[in-house]
Amino acid sequence: MRYISSFSGIGLRVLTAKKTETIGEYTGTIWFTFLLLPIFPIKRLKIRPLKRRGSYFSFEELGTLPHSAGDILQTYAGTIGFFLVLFIPIAFAFKEIQDVLGIPKDSQWVLMVLAIVWLIIGIWKYLDWDASRWFK
Repeated sequence: MRYISSFSGIGLRVLTAKKTETIGEYTGTIWFTFLLLPIFPIKRLKIRPLKRRGSYFSFEELGTLPHSAGDILQTYAGTIGFFLVLFIPIAFAFKEIQDVLGIPKDSQWVLMVLAIVWLIIGIWKYLDWDASRWFK
């Protein structure tokens, strides 16, 4: 049994997990992350997830696999896409951008509030998905 954890998104995480033909088994890459951003892959494994214990993710290591360029690119592309979807609406919260777009001054505060709510809900949904993705 092996445990990995991260604190505030800093540490080790299993990303790009894919189900194998055997029920309950996955291939996944352990990544070093900083503020939830994958920095570099450490090791690719065949694993069987175990029940979560607090902030630790535990799994049984079934074997080591060679790194997959496709999985690494998928992780980086998915991260870039996620952050673009999450942060592009935040641009509308800035007065300068609202002025360029010709948004009336009396409705600018609405866009600021919506952008902040968008950010909060996006981060909340990501963390919710991340906590439950292994035990569906």
